[in-house]
Amino acid sequence: MTVDRDVMAAMVEGDVGQEAITSEDAGGSIPSFSGPPEWFAAAKIVSSIDERTTDPSKMPIVAVLQKAAQLQAGEMLELVTTLLPAPGIDIMKRKGLRVWSVQQGPELIRTYVSKPCE
Repeated sequence: MTVDRDVMAAMVEGDVGQEAITSEDAGGSIPSFSGPPEWFAAAKIVSSIDERTTDPSKMPIVAVLQKAAQLQAGEMLELVTTLLPAPGIDIMKRKGLRVWSVQQGPELIRTYVSKPCE
């Protein structure tokens, strides 16, 4: 069974009573779509996951969490998506990871995940 990602996002948001996330209510110390945080540096990206090239019937959150768990302090993971991956961002923030997203087009969002330096 294949479910369109936009439909799934709308269903999940509706089921939990969540409205679409905007830059004003994204939460955390670095809101989504704000300027880059001080910890961001493209040279620190060690891995990238592009959900546009993955199986459309599977959500990439499992692969993202596995890659994020392997990050060393200061390293970054890049996630390329067509929608802001709000549930995944919440999970990663709860795990103590730093997360920042930038919208580069109508259906192109890059989310960067970093393990803080201790």
